[in-house]
Amino acid sequence: MKLIDANALADALFEKRRNYPQWVADTIGNMPVVDAVPVVMCKDCKKQGLYDCHITSLTGQTSSDDWFCADGERK
Repeated sequence: MKLIDANALADALFEKRRNYPQWVADTIGNMPVVDAVPVVMCKDCKKQGLYDCHITSLTGQTSSDDWFCADGERK
């Protein structure tokens, strides 16, 4: 599954073709909503490698770049 911005899709379709069929708009609008939470990977976290980093304080060592935790804050 790939999460997308449905509003951006509708805007892009409208830009490309000013008059796309109503069923397309209805289909986009009727898609189920996914309850997703943004994740900050360790490589993008401003706390990576610091003592207050959740992973560092648990393990005593820095994590791999593709790991993440609940306390991540984007740089």
